[in-house]
Amino acid sequence: NARLTLHQLYDELLRSTYGGDVFETRVPYAADFKEAISKRQPIGVYKPRGASAKVIKALADELLRRWETSVEEEAA
Repeated sequence: NARLTLHQLYDELLRSTYGGDVFETRVPYAADFKEAISKRQPIGVYKPRGASAKVIKALADELLRRWETSVEEEAA
């Protein structure tokens, strides 16, 4: 699939260019996101135990860890 290949190329380019500034968590394409939007629900409400909800939670956890680290570094 050309779209998937393009996404992989951009992923590799961003990671090689920006290294650790790029989030480790990767959010894959999933129909669950479109379905949740059509139901006007967050993915964590629409399918709380689904793979899509788990990856979004992992992304949020990574974001919080990075934020906490930056706050601690600023305080030091």
